[in-house]
Amino acid sequence: KHSVQLDPNDVSDVLTAEGVAEVQKAAEQLKAEGKKIDLVITSPYVRTKETAKILAEELGIAEADVVVDERLGEFNPGCEFAGKNWSDVVKA
Repeated sequence: KHSVQLDPNDVSDVLTAEGVAEVQKAAEQLKAEGKKIDLVITSPYVRTKETAKILAEELGIAEADVVVDERLGEFNPGCEFAGKNWSDVVKA
């Protein structure tokens, strides 16, 4: 989850202060529940890399265990589906 962002279509968009707080809260909850995360895989977008970095720092995950995977980028399904949500797309 990339948390709160200003524009979901802008790959250079950064997390807002609210987004940072949300990620920190999620990390605290994971720690409180005793969850162990060994690896974080993120898309190449600035906001998702920020999210991964915050999680790694909060959970004590080594920088080498945060992987940016270019295959996780957005895809363009074409004009026919522009502006539709997923449930509309799968009905088509």
